[in-house]
Amino acid sequence: MMNIILDRGGRSLSALIFLFWGAFFVEHLAEWFLRSDGQLPPPFVWAAQFLHLTMLLAFGWSVFRPLSGSFAILLTSAAFFGCIRAFPSIALINLAPVAMAWTNWLLKPAAQRVAE
Repeated sequence: MMNIILDRGGRSLSALIFLFWGAFFVEHLAEWFLRSDGQLPPPFVWAAQFLHLTMLLAFGWSVFRPLSGSFAILLTSAAFFGCIRAFPSIALINLAPVAMAWTNWLLKPAAQRVAE
């Protein structure tokens, strides 16, 4: 029963966090790329937007593959927040589906762990 709660809870959290960070992504896309002056944003903005997109893809991936997706979440989140040189406390929300996926994996019998 606990595995089902952790699995579905982690997948649901990944989907919700995808929507949360996706809203920021769309907002910043509009802010930087739909400028009234027609100028392109500086290179660091391109890099930050690309890394933000990879973070979104990691959350989407973790809905379908929670364990491998959790590693992708950690890597892409670290890359994105490292790129923008900031780590707002709200970013800790990214750890929730990771913790749930890893706990779910650890609670499974060893034979089932190898199959994943």
